Amino acid sequence: RDLKPANVIVTPQGQVKVVDFGLAKLLPGAPLDSEAPTDTAAARTAEGSLAGTVAYMSPEQAQGRPIDERSDLFSLGVILFEMLTGRRPFQGDSLAALLSSILRDEPPPVRTLRPGLPLELQAVLTKALAKKPEGRYASATELASDLERLRRASATAARAPRGRGRLVLAVVALALVAAFLWFRSQPSAHPQGRVRLLSTFPGSHRAPSLSP
Repeated sequence: RDLKPANVIVTPQGQVKVVDFGLAKLLPGAPLDSEAPTDTAAARTAEGSLAGTVAYMSPEQAQGRPIDERSDLFSLGVILFEMLTGRRPFQGDSLAALLSSILRDEPPPVRTLRPGLPLELQAVLTKALAKKPEGRYASATELASDLERLRRASATAARAPRGRGRLVLAVVALALVAAFLWFRSQPSAHPQGRVRLLSTFPGSHRAPSLSP
């Protein structure tokens, strides 16, 4: 119930960890750790009270309504939006204005704030930040699957230009070798000389010449 940048750390090994579970609440039906306390003050937050950091709250959390894991996925969507654009998706000069923005405003498309981001990434954020829980990802596994699929697609796209570039260079190199061999096979155009290629490097404007 309190996912925010201040509660997420990255270890020196690159592992992402969530910290500070002071507001964590055990959902009905969730499996219990055999050594975990089952009745704590932190777990008995009264329904209707506002607990958490407002800027990262889901609409239902901001209204003090019952929440489930989809509320945390909304908060994660806010964090991802901020990571990508440098600003939060919902703005307000006061607590009331910020709550109103969370409940009513649609976040701006990330591509308007950072052009060049994949359209598929916008779709992921739109789903994560849906106002109604039923419009969001049903689980973190589902969200992670979409992000992993997008990561693989982006990695493939990043490799493609380099692959095409190597292919173009290979074709040019073969063409130059073929041209050289063709010139070598031709009868001399000068009775006392043979054809010689002076340069085939890009940018050179020297034409083939005759040499003795």
